[in-house]
Amino acid sequence: MPGRNLVPAPPVRPYKYGLLSATEPVTDPGLRWELGIQWETDFCADGGIWEVACGPVFTVTLTRTATPGQVSVAISPAGSYTTSLDGAAPVAAGATLTVGAGAHTVAVAEAAGLQRSVTLNVDGSAAEGTVYTATSTQTANAPKAFDDVAPLGVADPFEIYAGLDCSIVGDIDDERKARRLENAQQRLIEERFWAKQLVNNGATEVTTAAVDLVTAIGLLEKALAANAAGIGVLHAPRETSSHAALNMQTVQQTAPDQLTTVLETVWAFGGGYQNTTPTGEPAEDGEVWIYATGPVTVRLGEIQPKTTRGDELSRITNKRFALAERSVLVARECPLFVAQVNLGA
Repeated sequence: MPGRNLVPAPPVRPYKYGLLSATEPVTDPGLRWELGIQWETDFCADGGIWEVACGPVFTVTLTRTATPGQVSVAISPAGSYTTSLDGAAPVAAGATLTVGAGAHTVAVAEAAGLQRSVTLNVDGSAAEGTVYTATSTQTANAPKAFDDVAPLGVADPFEIYAGLDCSIVGDIDDERKARRLENAQQRLIEERFWAKQLVNNGATEVTTAAVDLVTAIGLLEKALAANAAGIGVLHAPRETSSHAALNMQTVQQTAPDQLTTVLETVWAFGGGYQNTTPTGEPAEDGEVWIYATGPVTVRLGEIQPKTTRGDELSRITNKRFALAERSVLVARECPLFVAQVNLGA
């Protein structure tokens, strides 16, 4: 209305405990990552167990059956073994193997993780009942297995912006443009992260139907611990926060200022998280989907305000145009799990 004075807008306090609270945003003014990044991830590092002790030697006996070229397998002393012939698929002890003439290697794997081999000269055309026997080696372990290369993580940048295109009283300087973008950026980043890096990315479901919140958190914690090497992040629509607090599933941390589970897995209650299924459909009423990932890194470019006065004011429409934008890159570590939760359970 005429006569009203223009005063400074009330200050905006960005909401807490969203995605940006779950990470420490990195500002890279040089935009060295503007074409995307990749990295060798250690977060999903895996290893193996190698038994030091040697087990007792044992005897493998192959006996020609009534079927030509076939032998039955017996191992003494008896135990929980599987056997394979010349690298073929393993079969349980007591099963039969098909052989030809010549030397054959029978590999024997034991339940304790030990693996030994026996070499026998077997004639598949021999008479029924012919017996071939040999004693195992004392090599107690299968070879140690290693990945060929370290797994690679990849991430690509995107742009966020905020602006006005209307009849505006007074000027909008670069500082105000930047402030408008900073006020909106967390929700915009969360919206894009949920839609592009959580949904439709092959998340492994840890539930077969909707479960209560506490059960879901336990299953996600278990999945993270079994498949990752460090502390991960739980991503949940913002309406989940009150239910998590009611069920004593939030712990206040001060350095940094975060909400975590009792095991200190970090919560990200995103205001931009859209609460959709892993394939992008809206969740059922009363249900939410919670994702578990490795750590998340957010890279922020410089805010670029539009500064040309001639472009900001249209003399035809008498409207003022104001815009600020910045490049953003969100990188998340593997793995990716999801749970379907019934908030009323």
